[in-house]
Amino acid sequence: MDGNKVGNGSVGNVMLFQYPYDVGGRKGVASILSKVQVTDLKEYTPNTGTDFDVIEGESEGDAQVDF
Repeated sequence: MDGNKVGNGSVGNVMLFQYPYDVGGRKGVASILSKVQVTDLKEYTPNTGTDFDVIEGESEGDAQVDF
């Protein structure tokens, strides 16, 4: 990928290898990522700002809980 970093919004295909397991009384199916093909690269650019936009009229202590 020539040094490009895969960012959010990228599109592609993945190939998984899956196998059943039964170890120590635990059963299930394990998955291993085998191959990745990126078909539409959106290069990763780090966000140096805050995670959320400031909402006018609310302060940090005014958070609402919806549940």
